[in-house]
Amino acid sequence: MRDELIKKFFRGITILTAVIAFSAIIAVFVLFYENRGHEAFTCFKFNNNWQIEDGTKVDIEEMKFKPTGHIPNYMLKKRLPDMLIDNQELMFISQHVKFSVYLNDTEIYHFDPVVPTVAGKSTGLKVHMINLGEDSYSKTLTIMLDPIYDDDSGRISNVCIGNSGEYISQSVRKNVGGAIMAFFVIF
Repeated sequence: MRDELIKKFFRGITILTAVIAFSAIIAVFVLFYENRGHEAFTCFKFNNNWQIEDGTKVDIEEMKFKPTGHIPNYMLKKRLPDMLIDNQELMFISQHVKFSVYLNDTEIYHFDPVVPTVAGKSTGLKVHMINLGEDSYSKTLTIMLDPIYDDDSGRISNVCIGNSGEYISQSVRKNVGGAIMAFFVIF
């Protein structure tokens, strides 16, 4: 009985040590890794000055999308910059919305999430990386958006244009502390 307790104790210590070492390696890599010498890796914010139907300019990240009775409920437009590197991506996180993205009048992306029926009702947070293609500078980007639920839980956040690899790296670096803490709470 005592030998079995000692084995469990040392097994627990071994697992804990491995978890700490693994977390430290990930933290060091994520926090100190940098893309050097590549201008294409920049990601610039693209959330301000979106135009809604009435011509008002809004910050897309401050909007709470709720049903309006119109179809589509929201139409957001913004002109892409004049100086855009070919094959840049529009990246953002959506929550509880379905939408289509158009470049000038051509649909380039459609998202219509499945609403769960068994375990909860949240569609969760979804990361979108939409390739804008070549020669997309100065074109008009339009998002036709409908909230999924009858409340104001629809959101779009972390809107930027750039390289998807850098977008993911920035997101991981920004959230690594919370992820490590959650990992320790679980174990």
